[in-house]
Amino acid sequence: MIGVGIDDGDIVFFREPTSTKPPLGELVIIRVNTGVYLKRLKVVRREKRLESENPEYRPLVIQPEDDVELFGIVVR
Repeated sequence: MIGVGIDDGDIVFFREPTSTKPPLGELVIIRVNTGVYLKRLKVVRREKRLESENPEYRPLVIQPEDDVELFGIVVR
């Protein structure tokens, strides 16, 4: 997440989601199946995607059959 100033070893603060609507455009901490990610949640062409701020990493498309749990929304 070097594109937003989060480096290895940094501490990230987050809050629990307060709505059932996905926090589109926000940095989130989310589990998809067995992986936990800190990514930006977006919708592109009706696909929910987790996008990295580092262009070297490809987006992760969330599939309908994926087991997903939103832990929180990054606040700092």
